Amino acid sequence: MDKDQQTQTKNREVEYYDDEIELMDYLLVIWKWKYVIIAGTLAFVFVAAIISIITLKQQPTMYRTSIILTPGILKIDEKGDKVFIDTPENIKALIENDLKYKVLGQIKNSNNSKLSTALDFQVDIQKGSDIITVSLESASADESTAKLNYLIKNLLSVYANNIIYIKKNIDHSILVKKDEFDELSFKKECIKNKIKKYEKELSDIESGIKLLKDNKDLSQNKEYMLSKLSLENDYRKTFQIYFKEIENAKINLFEIQGKTDRLSKEIEKLEKEKQNIQTIQIIQPPITTELPKSNKTMRNLALSAVAGLFLMLFFSFFLENLKNYKRRTDRGYAK
Repeated sequence: MDKDQQTQTKNREVEYYDDEIELMDYLLVIWKWKYVIIAGTLAFVFVAAIISIITLKQQPTMYRTSIILTPGILKIDEKGDKVFIDTPENIKALIENDLKYKVLGQIKNSNNSKLSTALDFQVDIQKGSDIITVSLESASADESTAKLNYLIKNLLSVYANNIIYIKKNIDHSILVKKDEFDELSFKKECIKNKIKKYEKELSDIESGIKLLKDNKDLSQNKEYMLSKLSLENDYRKTFQIYFKEIENAKINLFEIQGKTDRLSKEIEKLEKEKQNIQTIQIIQPPITTELPKSNKTMRNLALSAVAGLFLMLFFSFFLENLKNYKRRTDRGYAK
């Protein structure tokens, strides 16, 4: 019995060492089954390549249609800078929200079966500029163009109403200033006529004074001479009054002339500002380009190679263990 126990112990030790696998054993297994691993990995890559090619061919062609626009000009300020009717950021928000749903509603009501309800405007503002690019992607070039034309029409309509309102305000300001200008012009003409009248009166008074001087008759009595002198003094006093009136009238005329000149410049500026008002400017009408198909073949091949390598490694170790198990079983039967 002691010998049998020793024999069993030795057998168990041999089996223990047989079951213990070191790193070198792993490498030996991989080297042994290297052709199976390489062939299986290549098979995975080959299948992935075929699937990628088929998927790429079946992938639908997509188109991108774009327009480029800028905000309308409201006026040119004193520094020569443009003042826009709206900011690019506000226009972007308007397109992405209100106008998007408005265009979608028009598409639904158009009974045009060729236009889908998929609508996603991509609005980009070039950094440091007022240029806005609006793009739309779809499987049909005509569809994208039609939807962008809907957008342009609605966008111009929104700012057309704003421009009409702004021009009405400018017209009202021009009308008020013209009325003020006409009133001042009337006053100016009245003052001019008044000056002419006073100048004629002064001329008559000067003639009367000269006539009195020329017709003095020393032989007349004292009362007559005094009456002549009194009349001459009255003429001179009246002359002074009229002269002051003319001077005051000229001062008023100068002030009114300054006001009319200022109003004339303001009216001219408003007229020019009205002419400079612009709606949204379409720099580039809708242009369609074909988008490249999404090709992820290399990524798919790399992933397939990694997955195939791991699976074939697992399969190789499985085959090796299966072979070892069969060998141990055969030895048991041989005993």
